[in-house]
Amino acid sequence: MKQIPSDKYNVAWFTLAECVSRGEKVRAMSLYRLLAHSIKDSAFTCQLKGDLLLAFRDTTAIELYEEAAEIYIKDKRFLEAIGVYEHLLTLEPENYRYIKALVKLYKTLKIDSKSDAYLQLLFQKLSISQESKTVGDIIDQVEEACEFGPRSIAKKFILYLLEQNVPLQDYMVELGKKVVEALAQGEHNEELQKFLSQIEALNDEYYLNLYDHVEHVGGSKES
Repeated sequence: MKQIPSDKYNVAWFTLAECVSRGEKVRAMSLYRLLAHSIKDSAFTCQLKGDLLLAFRDTTAIELYEEAAEIYIKDKRFLEAIGVYEHLLTLEPENYRYIKALVKLYKTLKIDSKSDAYLQLLFQKLSISQESKTVGDIIDQVEEACEFGPRSIAKKFILYLLEQNVPLQDYMVELGKKVVEALAQGEHNEELQKFLSQIEALNDEYYLNLYDHVEHVGGSKES
Protein backbone atom coordinates (compact mmCIF):
# COMPACT_ATOMS: atom_id res chain seq x y z
CA MET A 1 0.00 0.00 0.00
CA LYS A 2 1.43 3.37 -1.03
CA GLN A 3 2.05 5.62 1.96
CA ILE A 4 0.59 9.11 2.20
CA PRO A 5 3.35 11.80 2.11
CA SER A 6 3.86 13.23 5.60
CA ASP A 7 2.71 16.74 4.71
CA LYS A 8 -0.51 15.46 3.14
CA TYR A 9 -0.90 13.03 6.06
CA ASN A 10 -0.89 15.92 8.55
CA VAL A 11 -3.33 17.90 6.41
CA ALA A 12 -5.63 14.87 6.25
CA TRP A 13 -5.73 14.62 10.05
CA PHE A 14 -6.44 18.33 10.33
CA THR A 15 -9.19 18.07 7.73
CA LEU A 16 -10.67 15.07 9.58
CA ALA A 17 -10.87 17.12 12.76
CA GLU A 18 -12.60 19.91 10.87
CA CYS A 19 -15.14 17.47 9.40
CA VAL A 20 -16.00 16.25 12.90
CA SER A 21 -16.43 19.78 14.22
CA ARG A 22 -18.73 20.59 11.30
CA GLY A 23 -20.76 17.40 11.67
CA GLU A 24 -19.76 16.12 8.20
CA LYS A 25 -20.01 12.41 8.93
CA VAL A 26 -19.77 11.01 5.37
CA ARG A 27 -16.67 13.03 4.54
CA ALA A 28 -15.08 12.25 7.91
CA MET A 29 -15.54 8.50 7.43
CA SER A 30 -14.05 8.72 3.92
CA LEU A 31 -10.98 10.45 5.31
CA TYR A 32 -10.78 7.90 8.11
CA ARG A 33 -10.68 5.03 5.59
CA LEU A 34 -7.88 6.79 3.72
CA LEU A 35 -5.85 7.37 6.88
CA ALA A 36 -6.48 3.88 8.27
CA HIS A 37 -4.43 2.36 5.46
CA SER A 38 -1.35 4.12 6.83
CA ILE A 39 -1.87 2.97 10.45
CA LYS A 40 -0.31 -0.43 11.16
CA ASP A 41 -2.30 -0.97 14.34
CA SER A 42 -5.66 -2.71 13.99
CA ALA A 43 -6.69 -2.08 17.61
CA PHE A 44 -5.97 1.62 17.35
CA THR A 45 -7.82 1.96 14.04
CA CYS A 46 -10.88 0.29 15.62
CA GLN A 47 -10.66 2.63 18.57
CA LEU A 48 -10.25 5.66 16.30
CA LYS A 49 -13.27 4.67 14.24
CA GLY A 50 -15.21 4.27 17.46
CA ASP A 51 -14.18 7.79 18.50
CA LEU A 52 -15.38 9.18 15.19
CA LEU A 53 -18.72 7.40 15.33
CA LEU A 54 -19.24 8.46 18.93
CA ALA A 55 -18.63 12.07 17.90
CA PHE A 56 -21.54 11.66 15.50
CA ARG A 57 -23.68 9.97 18.19
CA ASP A 58 -23.58 6.64 16.35
CA THR A 59 -24.12 3.82 18.87
CA THR A 60 -22.16 1.31 16.76
CA ALA A 61 -19.13 2.98 18.33
CA ILE A 62 -19.64 0.64 21.30
CA GLU A 63 -19.00 -2.45 19.14
CA LEU A 64 -15.80 -0.95 17.76
CA TYR A 65 -14.51 -0.07 21.21
CA GLU A 66 -15.20 -3.63 22.35
CA GLU A 67 -13.38 -5.01 19.31
CA ALA A 68 -10.43 -2.71 19.97
CA ALA A 69 -10.25 -3.84 23.62
CA GLU A 70 -10.27 -7.51 22.58
CA ILE A 71 -7.40 -6.93 20.14
CA TYR A 72 -5.41 -5.04 22.76
CA ILE A 73 -5.86 -7.95 25.17
CA LYS A 74 -4.87 -10.48 22.50
CA ASP A 75 -1.70 -8.43 21.90
CA LYS A 76 -1.10 -8.23 25.68
CA ARG A 77 -1.42 -4.45 25.60
CA PHE A 78 -3.35 -4.44 28.84
CA LEU A 79 -3.06 -0.75 29.70
CA GLU A 80 -4.58 0.22 26.35
CA ALA A 81 -7.37 -2.31 26.93
CA ILE A 82 -8.00 -0.80 30.37
CA GLY A 83 -8.29 2.66 28.84
CA VAL A 84 -10.91 1.43 26.38
CA TYR A 85 -12.94 -0.44 29.00
CA GLU A 86 -12.89 2.52 31.37
CA HIS A 87 -14.19 4.68 28.53
CA LEU A 88 -16.88 2.10 27.75
CA LEU A 89 -17.92 2.11 31.40
CA THR A 90 -18.50 5.86 31.26
CA LEU A 91 -20.78 5.23 28.27
CA GLU A 92 -22.63 2.29 29.85
CA PRO A 93 -22.20 2.52 33.65
CA GLU A 94 -24.50 -0.45 34.34
CA ASN A 95 -22.67 -2.89 32.07
CA TYR A 96 -21.29 -5.63 34.34
CA ARG A 97 -19.06 -7.02 31.57
CA TYR A 98 -16.91 -3.91 31.54
CA ILE A 99 -16.46 -3.93 35.30
CA LYS A 100 -15.54 -7.64 35.23
CA ALA A 101 -13.03 -6.99 32.45
CA LEU A 102 -11.40 -4.20 34.46
CA VAL A 103 -11.16 -6.36 37.58
CA LYS A 104 -9.42 -9.06 35.53
CA LEU A 105 -7.07 -6.68 33.71
CA TYR A 106 -5.93 -4.92 36.88
CA LYS A 107 -5.53 -8.32 38.55
CA THR A 108 -3.38 -9.44 35.60
CA LEU A 109 -1.19 -6.36 36.03
CA LYS A 110 -1.08 -6.95 39.81
CA ILE A 111 -2.50 -3.49 40.52
CA ASP A 112 -4.53 -4.71 43.47
CA SER A 113 -5.79 -1.30 44.59
CA LYS A 114 -7.54 -0.75 41.25
CA SER A 115 -8.75 -4.35 41.04
CA ASP A 116 -10.28 -4.01 44.51
CA ALA A 117 -11.83 -0.66 43.63
CA TYR A 118 -13.66 -2.16 40.65
CA LEU A 119 -14.68 -5.15 42.76
CA GLN A 120 -16.27 -2.74 45.21
CA LEU A 121 -18.05 -1.03 42.32
CA LEU A 122 -19.29 -4.41 41.11
CA PHE A 123 -20.49 -5.31 44.61
CA GLN A 124 -22.29 -1.98 44.91
CA LYS A 125 -24.21 -2.55 41.67
CA LEU A 126 -24.96 -6.21 42.42
CA SER A 127 -26.25 -5.35 45.88
CA ILE A 128 -29.16 -3.44 44.37
CA SER A 129 -29.82 -5.93 41.57
CA GLN A 130 -33.27 -7.50 41.48
CA GLU A 131 -32.09 -10.60 39.60
CA SER A 132 -30.70 -13.05 42.15
CA LYS A 133 -29.62 -15.65 39.58
CA THR A 134 -27.68 -13.00 37.68
CA VAL A 135 -25.86 -12.01 40.88
CA GLY A 136 -24.64 -15.55 41.52
CA ASP A 137 -23.62 -16.06 37.91
CA ILE A 138 -21.59 -12.86 37.79
CA ILE A 139 -19.74 -13.69 41.00
CA ASP A 140 -18.94 -17.14 39.57
CA GLN A 141 -17.70 -15.61 36.32
CA VAL A 142 -15.39 -13.16 38.09
CA GLU A 143 -13.90 -15.92 40.24
CA GLU A 144 -13.31 -18.15 37.23
CA ALA A 145 -11.90 -15.41 35.00
CA CYS A 146 -9.54 -13.94 37.59
CA GLU A 147 -8.44 -17.20 39.22
CA PHE A 148 -8.93 -15.95 42.75
CA GLY A 149 -8.80 -18.33 45.70
CA PRO A 150 -11.71 -20.70 46.42
CA ARG A 151 -14.86 -18.60 46.63
CA SER A 152 -12.84 -15.57 47.72
CA ILE A 153 -14.97 -13.14 45.71
CA ALA A 154 -18.18 -14.68 47.02
CA LYS A 155 -16.85 -14.27 50.58
CA LYS A 156 -15.99 -10.62 50.01
CA PHE A 157 -19.36 -9.98 48.42
CA ILE A 158 -21.28 -11.60 51.28
CA LEU A 159 -19.37 -9.56 53.87
CA TYR A 160 -19.95 -6.42 51.81
CA LEU A 161 -23.70 -7.08 51.77
CA LEU A 162 -23.85 -7.65 55.51
CA GLU A 163 -21.75 -4.58 56.27
CA GLN A 164 -24.16 -2.55 54.13
CA ASN A 165 -27.10 -4.02 56.12
CA VAL A 166 -28.68 -5.55 53.04
CA PRO A 167 -31.65 -7.67 54.22
CA LEU A 168 -30.94 -11.40 54.18
CA GLN A 169 -32.21 -12.96 50.95
CA ASP A 170 -32.33 -16.49 49.55
CA TYR A 171 -29.55 -15.93 47.03
CA MET A 172 -27.26 -14.73 49.84
CA VAL A 173 -27.89 -17.94 51.77
CA GLU A 174 -27.25 -20.06 48.67
CA LEU A 175 -24.05 -18.16 47.91
CA GLY A 176 -22.91 -18.59 51.49
CA LYS A 177 -23.54 -22.33 51.29
CA LYS A 178 -21.36 -22.56 48.20
CA VAL A 179 -18.56 -20.82 50.10
CA VAL A 180 -18.93 -23.23 53.00
CA GLU A 181 -18.89 -26.24 50.67
CA ALA A 182 -15.79 -25.02 48.84
CA LEU A 183 -13.85 -24.35 52.04
CA ALA A 184 -14.96 -27.60 53.68
CA GLN A 185 -13.62 -29.69 50.79
CA GLY A 186 -9.95 -28.73 51.04
CA GLU A 187 -7.35 -27.68 53.57
CA HIS A 188 -9.24 -24.50 54.38
CA ASN A 189 -10.66 -25.18 57.85
CA GLU A 190 -8.98 -22.14 59.41
CA GLU A 191 -10.31 -19.93 56.61
CA LEU A 192 -13.78 -21.42 57.04
CA GLN A 193 -13.79 -20.73 60.78
CA LYS A 194 -12.65 -17.16 60.20
CA PHE A 195 -15.42 -16.63 57.64
CA LEU A 196 -18.07 -18.01 60.02
CA SER A 197 -16.79 -15.79 62.84
CA GLN A 198 -17.07 -12.73 60.59
CA ILE A 199 -20.63 -13.73 59.66
CA GLU A 200 -21.59 -14.29 63.30
CA ALA A 201 -20.39 -10.79 64.20
CA LEU A 202 -22.58 -9.26 61.49
CA ASN A 203 -25.77 -11.34 61.30
CA ASP A 204 -26.88 -14.09 63.70
CA GLU A 205 -29.58 -15.45 61.42
CA TYR A 206 -27.20 -15.81 58.50
CA TYR A 207 -24.59 -17.42 60.78
CA LEU A 208 -27.07 -20.04 61.97
CA ASN A 209 -28.03 -20.86 58.38
CA LEU A 210 -24.41 -21.39 57.39
CA TYR A 211 -23.47 -23.20 60.61
CA ASP A 212 -26.27 -25.71 60.04
CA HIS A 213 -24.95 -26.23 56.52
CA VAL A 214 -21.41 -26.80 57.84
CA GLU A 215 -22.82 -29.54 60.08
CA HIS A 216 -24.69 -31.02 57.11
CA VAL A 217 -21.60 -30.96 54.86
CA GLY A 218 -19.47 -32.45 57.62
CA GLY A 219 -22.02 -35.22 58.22
CA SER A 220 -22.18 -36.01 54.51
CA LYS A 221 -18.39 -36.31 54.31
CA GLU A 222 -18.27 -38.71 57.27
CA SER A 223 -20.99 -40.93 55.84
